[in-house]
Amino acid sequence: MISRISIGTVNFGIPYGAGLDRLQVAEAEAERILEHAFDKGITHLDTAVGYGDAEEVVGRCISSIKPVEVNITSKLLPLGAEEKRSNIVSLLCAEAEKSCERLKVPHLERCLLHKASDLYGEFSDQVCRALVELKRTGLVKKVGVSAYTQEELSASLSLGLLDVVQVPFSVADQRLLRSGMLEHLNDADVEVDVRSVFLQGVLLQAQGKRHPMFNVENGAIALFLERCRYSGLTPLQACLGYALQLNSINHTVVGVQSVKQLETIIKSTETEFNSWEIFRDCAWTHEDLLNPSNWHKLGAD
Repeated sequence: MISRISIGTVNFGIPYGAGLDRLQVAEAEAERILEHAFDKGITHLDTAVGYGDAEEVVGRCISSIKPVEVNITSKLLPLGAEEKRSNIVSLLCAEAEKSCERLKVPHLERCLLHKASDLYGEFSDQVCRALVELKRTGLVKKVGVSAYTQEELSASLSLGLLDVVQVPFSVADQRLLRSGMLEHLNDADVEVDVRSVFLQGVLLQAQGKRHPMFNVENGAIALFLERCRYSGLTPLQACLGYALQLNSINHTVVGVQSVKQLETIIKSTETEFNSWEIFRDCAWTHEDLLNPSNWHKLGAD
């Protein structure tokens, strides 16, 4: 189980989280987190060009710790208006090379487009050629997209280039399972990494700390907590176990704010999880709340 954990590093570069838990990790603590993770057998890290200076922080930590093995997933910035007038193949290849330089690694295990629609949009041909070139040169081992919706996944898959996708998945967000997309991805030999298993911490917050916009899902949250009590699991154990028990999911990305929090997560992976079915009816019905990028539109600070 532990080898299928990937440490999310967005909060190494920018403040991240929900409500009062929105914090940025100091670099010294980031190094302690990564050193502890490597010591415990976690070798996968998740980052992105768009995560502030997270790549630089990770690079300095790796240079200091010198782990025996490290496998990094990074995401390229979405194409902007200026980039779309440039040589996209050269631009994306140069961006991936700069990521490797910042991370102080010879290559990326996975390189994802942070905006899935860049793969199948107006400049699809050039973007596809860039991904092929990245693999040909050995700068990247596997290519893919970070997606939010089933529509993005379907459109991206249709091009036949994907080695891996990263998608949201949690007790609250079961669209990947209910749509049959997880099975479809497995059949296509596409690796699946999942994120937001704690929904940026919302699923772990006490009711008084949750933003009022989540009140419309109080019924589903109450049911989730009831099922946790029935199963003898903490909310963290249930959220993590729900993803890790699926062998069809390759890695589960988790963000941590301290070594103590990481140790709690590691211990949770040792908990026997036999309660998968009883959490299937805890899914949220308001899909707009499942995408954190929507929260500011819904009243979040």
